[in-house]
Amino acid sequence: MITVKLLHRAVAVAGGLALMAGGVVVLAPAAAADERTCYEIALEENPKANETLVSDGCRSGSEGNTTACIHTLQRAGLSIVAADIACDNAMHGGDDTD
Repeated sequence: MITVKLLHRAVAVAGGLALMAGGVVVLAPAAAADERTCYEIALEENPKANETLVSDGCRSGSEGNTTACIHTLQRAGLSIVAADIACDNAMHGGDDTD
């Protein structure tokens, strides 16, 4: 997960530079990165998981709906533990600050 943390730091630095330059910061790329991390973790845990359900679940998680994320990933074929880990990454992007 070092790569994810590095990505988040890079996004934060770029956002800070944009604000210093008087620009507008768009947060969508960070949310997409969190959703992508969730998706990758889910398929790593269960390569045979239903990819459509994994995508839907991770999107729910990145939007803040942990319950929908976990339930959808379980329907996709993940254990509750794996679903919880993936959804936590969708919500927080793998930060260890919680």
